[in-house]
Amino acid sequence: VFNKQTNMSTGCCPANSTPQLSTEYVPKGKEVTHAGLDLYVVGEENKKGLLVSYDIFGWNGGRVREVCDKFADEGFLVVLPDYYKGDKWYEGREGDMMAWIGKWNVADIIQPTIDTTVAYFEEKGVTAISALGFCWGTFPTFLACHSSKFVCGISAHPSNRVGNIFGISEVQQAEGLQSPQLILPAGNDPDNLKAGGDVHQVLNKKPFGAQCVFHEFPEMKHGWVVRGDLNDEAIARDVKIALDLAIEFVKKHNN
Repeated sequence: VFNKQTNMSTGCCPANSTPQLSTEYVPKGKEVTHAGLDLYVVGEENKKGLLVSYDIFGWNGGRVREVCDKFADEGFLVVLPDYYKGDKWYEGREGDMMAWIGKWNVADIIQPTIDTTVAYFEEKGVTAISALGFCWGTFPTFLACHSSKFVCGISAHPSNRVGNIFGISEVQQAEGLQSPQLILPAGNDPDNLKAGGDVHQVLNKKPFGAQCVFHEFPEMKHGWVVRGDLNDEAIARDVKIALDLAIEFVKKHNN
């Protein structure tokens, strides 16, 4: 797969993050509309649910649909909802990124999107749902896992800092979690989302704290799982490790 990258500087991501990525991958799933919400759906024959939340580059950004397809192959009904309703950030876009991110608020956008996606799963006979998020998408992943309907959550190169726009700190996000979490930070991600950081300390006090896993990738830059150049051997190696860890984790808790 040919990967074309462009430089990126964002307000929600750390400095020197992995830039925007375009690929020639052809997704295996389909786009459907449910209760007015656009969804990318793959693995319809499966009965274990996985809600995937993308980064600021939207529901066609980078390798996000390729990752969805990979989890479908592992036995999950995977749903990628379009929180941004056809919008996305892109390299060269004018305007204030953080103001743009602030449009996608919890009450009007994020929580209703999660709720509609859960309803879709339930209509399909899915009762146990996991959540997987990348960058911006780790904020909705944490919020989803405030519900007991989610059995676990996975956050790769997390940008939970965006919650502060809405007055919800990373610690407050962690305090609401009700299920085991796998956190996969890059080397340049914030310390509060790494092993021993504030979020880890909150999770350690939970009944499921011992089941939470923090696995840092110190050589990687924020965004590498869905945007890193796979022609780079180290990136290809760590993308595989991260996805293998995620698959193992979700299978353990959603079985």
